[in-house]
Amino acid sequence: METFQFVGDYRVVAVLPTECGLQHDAASEEACLAKLATKCKGFKPSCYTKALARSQPCRDVMARQHGDSGYKSMFAAAFRRAEAQLRKLGWQHFAAVHISDPSLNSSLAMADVIILLGQHYQQLHLPEHLPASKRGEKWAIIRSLDIPDVVLQKVVALMPHVWLWRFPLECGGKPKYLSFMPFFRPDLGSWDPPALAGRQYDVAFMGSLRSEGTPVYYHRLRAQEELLQLKQEHPELRVTASEKSFNYEDYLGRLRDVKILVSPYGYGEYALRDYEGWLSGAVVIKPRSDHLLAYPDLYKPLNTVYSVNVNFTDLRQTVMHILDNLDEAQKVVQRAQDMLRKYADPGQFARDFDKLLRQTLQL
Repeated sequence: METFQFVGDYRVVAVLPTECGLQHDAASEEACLAKLATKCKGFKPSCYTKALARSQPCRDVMARQHGDSGYKSMFAAAFRRAEAQLRKLGWQHFAAVHISDPSLNSSLAMADVIILLGQHYQQLHLPEHLPASKRGEKWAIIRSLDIPDVVLQKVVALMPHVWLWRFPLECGGKPKYLSFMPFFRPDLGSWDPPALAGRQYDVAFMGSLRSEGTPVYYHRLRAQEELLQLKQEHPELRVTASEKSFNYEDYLGRLRDVKILVSPYGYGEYALRDYEGWLSGAVVIKPRSDHLLAYPDLYKPLNTVYSVNVNFTDLRQTVMHILDNLDEAQKVVQRAQDMLRKYADPGQFARDFDKLLRQTLQL
């Protein structure tokens, strides 16, 4: 890769996992959010979902949706919304190109830095996709583990998953996450979950035990077993440790009324439930996850999360410690929420990404 003196000389391409391209209709989105704020008071996901269909600005936004893309909407939101700030920081040749854009091949061929999902790395067969003279010389910042070691060494951090909840109207996002908007935007409503001491339930595990026979099944089963044992030892505690199915509104209502949320691994260490717990003001207990290269780093034990052994042998002890020290636990919750608000800002992302690019390129 050619070395330049100024950041503006580098061509940076982000491959978006969506048909939406770089631009988004900020005006329609703000008009939609304003309408929702006047119609939906309190923590009622069902109200937001219904109101989307009754407001013309919201219908305009939803008409440009391309279905539920899950995690991919977070990746798209990051670069669609931080593009202007990145240019202000000097990255004049930054461009976001969607995966199906006819210009993608030429954009990649000219790029000095490529940012993409691991799925797209595999789909594009990137080393063969690039001109022979540039093969293996480009920096790829990606999110996947099923990739060669030479590329994996260039993975710096996971993307900011909090953007799933911060920008639920992003193309491919989940409108049900609109309930969390007042957490990030006080102008759109009040966000007042009870403090830990005022919550009705002491500890809860509300995960699925599907996929019997898999490692994830047995891992989660151990968490459930430990909580059931805790309930036997301390019948005075209010413990939820069943597979009871909640609709999303009831599920979030329970999260806002539980002191401690036990969040086992999903298909990896990270789980959506981690963020839903933090956003709802609960203490989150995770099996050891501080080895994750997370952005932001929300998995530091006793800083923003409580960690236990992967087999949950110390879960009961940890739960009792938290219940005996709720003032300390409340500070842990506050630190997690402060970090979520800070890193949900596109400007913060642009500044951090600017720093990452400069370090990667040794500028």
